[in-house]
Amino acid sequence: MESLSTQERTRSVVFMLGQGCQTILVVEDERFVRNVTWELLSEVGYHVLSAESAAVAKDPSSPGCNRST
Repeated sequence: MESLSTQERTRSVVFMLGQGCQTILVVEDERFVRNVTWELLSEVGYHVLSAESAAVAKDPSSPGCNRST
């Protein structure tokens, strides 16, 4: 069985979640994975908050926490 790329796995999660209007917090230390996840979730209607670590996620005013507009 072939392993899925990060983008394919993220698209699978988006498919399972469906069209959204909720807020999702993405906590991921790898910038590329965090950005792709943020982009895909935003595209299907979710309000996305992202953080590079759990410590940053606890403090949304920190510079490592981004909010979608």
